[in-house]
Amino acid sequence: MENNIQINKKLFHYMVRHYKVFFPPYKVYNTDKPHLVVDDKFYQIDGNKKYLKERLYDLIESEKPELTESKEQISMTNKTIKEFINSAHKITKE
Repeated sequence: MENNIQINKKLFHYMVRHYKVFFPPYKVYNTDKPHLVVDDKFYQIDGNKKYLKERLYDLIESEKPELTESKEQISMTNKTIKEFINSAHKITKE
């Protein structure tokens, strides 16, 4: 079965503006992998994708309940969150 669900571009841009990608100082954390800032805490994306997806979904559900009213909207919201996390994971430190 082919997955033809589109992402919600407005939601994607909302997440880009509100959940920033952060690279902690290497000397302190011994890593150069990207982290995502959520509620003033930063989480390493690598190994935490499932938790971050659930956390972002909960935040979006409380901030924008109209995006979780039907099954189609829920599927689109989940797909958008996954796409956002995957794109944030691909960012490299320059």
